[in-house]
Amino acid sequence: MDSTTFQVNPVPTASFTKKNACEGYDLSFTNQTTPSTATVSWDFGDNKGISTSNTPTYKYSSKGSYLVTMTADLSGCKATSVQRVYQFEKPKAAYKVVSGDCDNKDFVFANNSSIGSGLIGSYWNFDDNSVSTDMAPKHMFGSSGKKNVKLVITSEFGCKDSVTTVVVVKESPKVTFINGPACSLKPTEFTNTTAAVANAIASYQWVFSDGTSTKVESPSHSWGSLGPKTATLTISLDNGCTSSTTKSLEVLIQPKAYFSAQDVCAGQPIVFNNSTTWAQGDISYAWDFSDNTNSTESDPLHTYNVNATTTYNVTLKAKIAGGCLDSFTRQITINEGPKTCDFQATPDYAFGYYGMKFEPMNASGSVGAQGTVTYTWVIENGGKQNGPTAQYNFLKDGSYQVTMYAVTKSTGCECSATKTVLMNRASAKSLATSGVAVYPNPAIGSFNVAMTESFGSAVSIVVTNMSGAAVKSINVMNNGLVNVDTRDLSEGVYMVRVQSGNRVATEKITITK
Repeated sequence: MDSTTFQVNPVPTASFTKKNACEGYDLSFTNQTTPSTATVSWDFGDNKGISTSNTPTYKYSSKGSYLVTMTADLSGCKATSVQRVYQFEKPKAAYKVVSGDCDNKDFVFANNSSIGSGLIGSYWNFDDNSVSTDMAPKHMFGSSGKKNVKLVITSEFGCKDSVTTVVVVKESPKVTFINGPACSLKPTEFTNTTAAVANAIASYQWVFSDGTSTKVESPSHSWGSLGPKTATLTISLDNGCTSSTTKSLEVLIQPKAYFSAQDVCAGQPIVFNNSTTWAQGDISYAWDFSDNTNSTESDPLHTYNVNATTTYNVTLKAKIAGGCLDSFTRQITINEGPKTCDFQATPDYAFGYYGMKFEPMNASGSVGAQGTVTYTWVIENGGKQNGPTAQYNFLKDGSYQVTMYAVTKSTGCECSATKTVLMNRASAKSLATSGVAVYPNPAIGSFNVAMTESFGSAVSIVVTNMSGAAVKSINVMNNGLVNVDTRDLSEGVYMVRVQSGNRVATEKITITK
């Protein structure tokens, strides 16, 4: 009997996995046949593609579905596995700008993307940190310039296409303005504060709610009535962009501030006559005298002290409670006056036996005339003299009234001083040495007691007879000259005792009838 030995090989189990792909991309395949020692071959089902690789890739020339056959061979024993694969269709991205030109307007985009079958989704990137998934979006750009707007189209199988187009966004004016108070009398001042747009020419249009308008860039506007109003500014650029803004205002009642005042001489008060008018409401005032002083009175008095002619800008502000303010400013000139408004009188025995000289003196006690001032002297029993100084020879000892008038030549401002001066040759030495002089001597009816200022301020005068008995006593303030009545005294010789504090002076006098 003959015998033969056969080797029986197992039939392999053919299996593979696949990964579909979009148009233009490779599909990938992975052999999972067992046992793994079997050899494989691939038929990609398009009458074109074959492979013997364990993990082949393949790109179909056109979209569609295909049957892929893998054959596994283990020493002649074969098995196959067939699966359907897909080369998915890729969408076509396309769009156009339907409308839009400026950064303050919506841009409308038309999506012209397409795919042969199936659904697609859209993703927009507007190149200004904004995106959208709308099919056909509207978008307002946050800034001007060239924007690279990108549209990405994705099919339901994840296939994508994109398109990027440069969209030019023109700059619009960013309209702003400021305004002053809205009041019934004075126009409201409007100021355009819109920043200029480079390489663009602007035109302006203001529209007010009272039906008026103007093309002035920064106008002023008067209101015909009180109450709520609006003002709208529209700016148009020659690049085609336009923008506007509107403000609401409340027109309030306003006074008309006014006052009158006359220029004065230094040291004289100015009367400010307030003639402000207003229709209604409670009013308040604020005066600024331009010398760091103020007042809230209606018609104030104010005194300026100046050394030279000075002009001040005085301002009155008038405000209605709950309403508007108005102000009025007027220049006030304070004219320079003489600075030598006092004088001194000194004996001038070289001029005459009873001679006296009169010289102007300022507040500091400096003697001397001002060259810019004219002086007039009126001397009791001596008439009038003109000049920077005056001299006069009296007829006898006694007290006389002298007045000096000083007038500034350029302004006409004047001052004057009147004094009682003493001519007392007989007692001159006594006055100089003791500070007290008693005259005339002999005296008929009365005598004078002259005292220097330095003698003291409060004095007592006691008249005694030759026996030492006091016959008259007077307590007075030292004003330079005191008259003592002697009509109640008998003829005879008396002693006059003058005392101020520790200072004492005694003079002898004869009284006759």
